[in-house]
Amino acid sequence: MGVTGPGASGNTVTVNVSPTAPGIFSANFSGSGQGIIFNPDVSIAAPTGSIAGRLTRPARPGDYIIIWGVGLGPVDPPIPSGISPSLTSTPVRRLRNFPRVLVGNQPVAAGQFDFAGLNADFVGIYQVNVQLPANV
Repeated sequence: MGVTGPGASGNTVTVNVSPTAPGIFSANFSGSGQGIIFNPDVSIAAPTGSIAGRLTRPARPGDYIIIWGVGLGPVDPPIPSGISPSLTSTPVRRLRNFPRVLVGNQPVAAGQFDFAGLNADFVGIYQVNVQLPANV
């Protein structure tokens, strides 16, 4: 990678880039603590009343939850950076590889994934819809 500009250029630097760098948005916007994980009714999956100013309710075994995050990797069909899938003729962009999701240290099985890919309404936001295992 090199940087060039009008009448000047910088040094060339080799940079290794990971295909993934996953992160889940946090409810307190600090990057830690309770994730922004939605129930289908758009409440946040958390103990009732635990996040000031937000509608919250616990998710239960068998419920579907919706996880929003970033950095989950390449999708099919591919899409250029900075483009919302909703602005293309193919808005559904599924992850090439399902992420590993643990709930209460219990893995979510591949058959419990409803969708994993780019959210069609936002640039660079991934959405993972999973059904909670019966044993959590």
